[in-house]
Amino acid sequence: MTTKLHPLRLFDVTLRESIKPMKHWSTTPLALKQFRFKHIVHTHNPPNIEIGSLTLPHMLDFDTMFQFSNNYLQQNRINTNIYMAVPSKQKRFEMAHELGVKNISVAVSTSDYFKTVTNRIINKVSESGKFESVKVYISCSDVCLETGKAVTVDMIADNICKYVFCKGVSEVTLYDDVGTLEQNSLINIICHLRNRKVPFSKIGLHFNRKITSIPTNMHLLGGICIANGITNIDVSYITDNGCNLTVGDNDMNTNTQYDDLDAIEAAYERVKMNEELIINYY
Repeated sequence: MTTKLHPLRLFDVTLRESIKPMKHWSTTPLALKQFRFKHIVHTHNPPNIEIGSLTLPHMLDFDTMFQFSNNYLQQNRINTNIYMAVPSKQKRFEMAHELGVKNISVAVSTSDYFKTVTNRIINKVSESGKFESVKVYISCSDVCLETGKAVTVDMIADNICKYVFCKGVSEVTLYDDVGTLEQNSLINIICHLRNRKVPFSKIGLHFNRKITSIPTNMHLLGGICIANGITNIDVSYITDNGCNLTVGDNDMNTNTQYDDLDAIEAAYERVKMNEELIINYY
C-alpha cells in the first residue's frame, strides 16, 4: 500500500509469538502455519514477515517453519525478508545464526531502561555482523507494566537512542503495550526524536487496541506518524486476537490489520492539513 506521499513499509507479525504467543499457537498444525504464510505473501506481499520465535516454550516447529519459508520464497522468486523473533539471550542469538537466520527482532522491556545487560547483549549481537538486520522493539507506554514505575518521554527517547544508532540495528519499533498511547504523548515522542536527530527511516510503529474499543485513535496515530515521516508499520491479518507484544492472555489486543490501512491513510490526509500535528514536516 502507498499513500500519495509516503509508501508504507509493512512488517507482517501474524505468525509471531516472541513474548506472548498467539492463542493456540503451540497446538496449531504445521500445515496451517505454512498455509497462513503462503496466504500472507501472495495476498499482501509485505516486504518483511516474521515467521516464528526462539522463545521457550513456543519454539515448536521453528526450524521446520524457517526452512519451509526460506525455500518457498526462493523457489517462487518472492522478494520478502524473513525475520525470527529472538529473546535477548546470547544462546538464542547463536541458535538463530546457526539455523541460517539473517534477520531478527528482539523486544526490550521498559524495565530494561534501568538495566544495562540487555543493552550490552543487543549491541554485541548487532555489531557482530552475524545478522543482516536487527529490529528492536521498545515500549512507548508511560508506565512500566513490570515495575510500575513511571516512564517519561525523555526515558523513552533515551532508550530508543541506545539502539537506533547501533551498527547493525535496522529499525527501532515503538510498541503500544495495551493500546493506551494518546495523541499528545506520540507528538512529544516525535519532538524528542527530532531534537536528537533520529532518522525516522529507522523508526517503526506497532499499534494495539482494546478489543472492545473503536480503533479510530489507532488510525489517527498512524496518520500522525505517516505525516511526520514514520512509515514502517507492523500489521497482521488475524482479527480475533493480537500478537505477543501485549500483556496477559486475557488482555490480548488486536494489532493494526490490513483492513485498517485505508483508514490510516484517510487519517493521514486529515493530519497533513493540521500544522500542529506535524513536526518539521517534509
